[in-house]
Amino acid sequence: MRFEDFGWDELPVHARDAAALLGHDESTWDASDDEEWEPSSPPVACSKPWASLTEGQREAAAVLGYDETLWDGERDDGMSCGSGPSAGASSRPRRTGAGRS
Repeated sequence: MRFEDFGWDELPVHARDAAALLGHDESTWDASDDEEWEPSSPPVACSKPWASLTEGQREAAAVLGYDETLWDGERDDGMSCGSGPSAGASSRPRRTGAGRS
């Protein structure tokens, strides 16, 4: 399951723990909701290719629904690193309120 349509407070505990292991906190995860969000804002792990992640980071990325292909593809496409709604990729639906699209 992918969690990019979830706000930080909506993430299940296991997904929030995985996001935190990758360096996210509420401000970086939800930053994509802000108009001023810059692709350079995500945690350092988000800029690393899959092969450079630690085993723990890969496991955390897998919890968030990533494999090597998705991770490296999105990193090249705006370094979203699983962060909240539409982080860097315009093809993703945006979350509205508490509902999911």
